[in-house]
Amino acid sequence: MDLKKQLIILRTKYLMDKLISIITPTFNSIQGLEKCILSVKNQSYKKIEHIIIDGGSTDGTVDIIKKYEKEYNVKWISEQDSGIADAMNKGFKMASGEIIAWLDADNYYDKDITNKVATVFETNPEVKIVYGRIKIIDRNNNTFDYKPKFPMSLKKALFYTTGAIPAQPGVFLKNETFKESGGFNTNYRIASDFDFWLKVLEKNPKIKFLNEVFGFYLLEDGGASQSPQGIYNGFKEMYGIGKKHGQPIYAKIFMFMKYLKCYMSKIFKIILKH
Repeated sequence: MDLKKQLIILRTKYLMDKLISIITPTFNSIQGLEKCILSVKNQSYKKIEHIIIDGGSTDGTVDIIKKYEKEYNVKWISEQDSGIADAMNKGFKMASGEIIAWLDADNYYDKDITNKVATVFETNPEVKIVYGRIKIIDRNNNTFDYKPKFPMSLKKALFYTTGAIPAQPGVFLKNETFKESGGFNTNYRIASDFDFWLKVLEKNPKIKFLNEVFGFYLLEDGGASQSPQGIYNGFKEMYGIGKKHGQPIYAKIFMFMKYLKCYMSKIFKIILKH
């Protein structure tokens, strides 16, 4: 390693001043929110603001937020919204950080990951996105690794769809990159993240993969996208998004087969329960 690189790393270790804004959308999230908050609060890198956008919870979620609001740098609002895309746009509009990320209320970060991410951005100023691995946890508490197809690109994202975009909590990006994309399209109830990443990747940003576990993603059987109707609606949105971004026919067929398999699997499980 040359002297210049060593000096940059040394400066980074002691003088990093990039603020990281982490946005967490919530709605009746009392079960997992405290663990999410603590994973942010307990990071060794302290130049973090945690922005929590609550959709008007009635289960005690707001009480958990209030419990921690004076202990670390948290901003929050609680009001009705029109869905997660709307909540995310609100949160990112409030963000002051040069680096931003989003972390769902039932997910959480690995310790010290923000310090590692900030170091990458500090030592590689041309980089717009830093992403890594996550651990997915299923309902039986089994864990398995997830990493998007490497390297990330628009072409891969159009073919592999959700298998080639970073999943939160496994990605951080420059605030300017988010603003250039126009944010999340609130017309999409399920696949707004896919549309967002296609808009970002179309600009061919400089991306850095960090071979670290960024965080933990709780896989749930419930949710709007997990029912047979949700799977169908998700496919409709994904098809429309792919068409808008010039998805080739072979990629459409691949996506259809993937969704069909998922749909039939869900129907089969429902039949077995009865």
